[in-house]
Amino acid sequence: MHQQQSAIIKDICLSLFKVFLKVPEIKANIEDNIADIYDDLKDDVILKNYNDTVKEEILDEPDSESEDARLFK
Repeated sequence: MHQQQSAIIKDICLSLFKVFLKVPEIKANIEDNIADIYDDLKDDVILKNYNDTVKEEILDEPDSESEDARLFK
């Protein structure tokens, strides 16, 4: 029963979306929003990759505290 309701809701949403795409102003607005979301996601991925790289570099650096300890032995 739940799957049937979900399928019906999905069909209704897709039908409404197709109708909305026929209205030029709404279509343009949807396209702009999708472009903004894409840009935000792209920026997030770039930032995440940068953060991951920085974390890797920090982890790859020798521990300065242990180096200092070795110098005093």
